[in-house]
Amino acid sequence: MISAVPPANAPPPTPADFRSGARIVVAEDDPASQKLMRVLLEKLGLEVHIAPDGRRAVELIRALSPDLVLMDMHMPMMDGPEAIRALRADSAAPQPPVVILSADVFGAKEAHDLTVLGVADILAKPVNRVHLYAVLARLLPAA
Repeated sequence: MISAVPPANAPPPTPADFRSGARIVVAEDDPASQKLMRVLLEKLGLEVHIAPDGRRAVELIRALSPDLVLMDMHMPMMDGPEAIRALRADSAAPQPPVVILSADVFGAKEAHDLTVLGVADILAKPVNRVHLYAVLARLLPAA
């Protein structure tokens, strides 16, 4: 798993570094975090779809085939890892890159477990705009 933190000497990514118009599913149960992610992503020209829980996230991902999923670790109905397992177990389901959003501090075992699930990265909450841009630049590079 590659860290979303850009090297200290690297210039911060800009919206020109990633693909505008990409479809993003944000799985997040907190209304304030939903609003923040919508504002940050739509301001960049990205198409944002919000899922308030893991079960709805799985439904949206299957229906929309997004380019990227930002998945909260802890949600009602189905948490982030459960939702990822459900998608990975379904060979007919889209398999977009998934970035975990979490306020938790991960140890080596937890990070390894997420890597086994195919998680592309982890972003700490509250989300830092520069770190978010670094993830977008890496996972949704400009054409």
